[in-house]
Formats: sequence, structure tokens, C-alpha cells
Amino acid sequence: MKGIRQLKNLCGIDVGCTNIKMTAVIGDELFQNSIPSGDNFSKEELIQAISKFYMSFNYNFEGLGIAFSGCTSDGLRVCDTSLRCLENLSVNDFAHLNCKNIKLINDANATALAGLLEYPDAKVLLGITNGTGIGCGIVINGQLFTGANGFAGQIYGNPTVDSNGEIVKNGKICSGSKVLKKIVQIPEQELQQEIIEQAATYLGIEIVSLIHSFNPDVVYLAGGGFSFPNYMDTLINFIHQHTYSDFLSNLKIVQTDFSSYSGCFGAMKHLLIK
Repeated sequence: MKGIRQLKNLCGIDVGCTNIKMTAVIGDELFQNSIPSGDNFSKEELIQAISKFYMSFNYNFEGLGIAFSGCTSDGLRVCDTSLRCLENLSVNDFAHLNCKNIKLINDANATALAGLLEYPDAKVLLGITNGTGIGCGIVINGQLFTGANGFAGQIYGNPTVDSNGEIVKNGKICSGSKVLKKIVQIPEQELQQEIIEQAATYLGIEIVSLIHSFNPDVVYLAGGGFSFPNYMDTLINFIHQHTYSDFLSNLKIVQTDFSSYSGCFGAMKHLLIK
């Protein structure tokens, strides 16, 4: 994996709506684990799970990075989230670990930083997450761009018009969890494919808008929502058809090599940014 060497002696966590991914790099060795989370997972259980993983190595890590589904304006505390286990979480909840470098980061921002590990020469990189929700992290000239208040890239709630003419949040149409919820209720494979292609098209609209706004040279994709049959083909074709040609000349559209652990690697990368 590209960029792993710079993450030596760091621990990274990615707290999602479905699973908690955990990664540790000790010397040249990589350790990973995953446990289920969910709506009923408590803050106390989260702190205990992260602490158990961290302390299981009996090792003096140089930092602990925690990516999560939600927002932070200062990297020290969660200020907005839909997950019960993350409510009012702060770095102080991990004081017992005696780690001097603990930082929180939005999961899409962490994904963008994971992209920077793989594409360190990118001038503008957009990290797009697609799982329980959708999000966008933005890296410009090697630096994370989070906007005036730290919330840039919250694309889930962008309004769009659905097939019934109703204004809805775009994430409710194109995120992986919403697609899965719809297709498991429909036995006909042809109708399932229509739902998948519709979702890819709506996310394509979002990404084309982002490409025209930020002129990236790398669009970096991560999350299980991209794994549905023909989702990626539909998405890529839409982007190529509807993006102005000048924006496509140096553009790479790629999927992460970190599998479902990109948030962990990005959280560790975040620890290295001054």
C-alpha cells in the first residue's frame, strides 16, 4: 500500500454507522480489526472498543486518529452527528490512554487524506465517500480544505428533484445504504438495476458539479456503495458525458486501494498535519 511508511507507530479508527474499522501501524507491520456498531451502540461502548484495540498492543503509539460520521470544527470534539455513540465525544474521553496526539476528523475528510497518501502529487483531490451516507473531502495543494466553519463537503443534504418531482436530499437517492434498502424489497433484477443506475446518475450529477467547481486532478472514491453491479460504469460514463472536456484532460477517477479502511489511514495521515 502506498504511503504506509509515513504512518509508522500510529493508530487510526473509523467510526461508521454500520461498522467501526481499526488500524494500527507498528514498524512495518499492519494490524486491522472491524466490529459492528449501529444505532444502539453507546458512547461508553465506543470508548471501550477503541481503548481495547489501542491498549491490546501494549505499545506507546505516537498518535490516535479517529474518523467519524459527523462534523467537528476543531478536531477535538464532535459537534454534529446522527450516531448515538458519537454524541458529545471529545479527545478528553481518551485521556486514560496517555496519548499526546489525538485528533478527530470527519470521515470524508479522512478519505481525502487517504487519497493524498496514494496520490501525493495531486493538486486538487476530491475524496468521495459512499456508504451509509455520501460525503466529500477536499484537498488543495496538499492541505485539507474545510471551509469557513470546518463543514465543507457535506453533500448528503444537497437538494435535488426526484423522479416524482419532489425536492429531496441527494444522499437519500444515491447513498449505498438507501440503494440496498430499496433493492432488497424488489425481486426483479431489471428493476433493481434501474435503482442502481438511477443512484449512480444522481451521484454523477453531484460529482460533475464538484469537478466544475474545484477542477480536481484526482477524484478518489471509497465505500461499499460503489460496489453495486454497473454502479461504477454508469457513474464514470455520466461524468465523462456531462463534464466539460477541459476539466477531463488531466483528471483521474479512481477507487481506493485501502478497501474499507481508507478512513483509518486518512485519520492517521491527519495526525501528521501541523
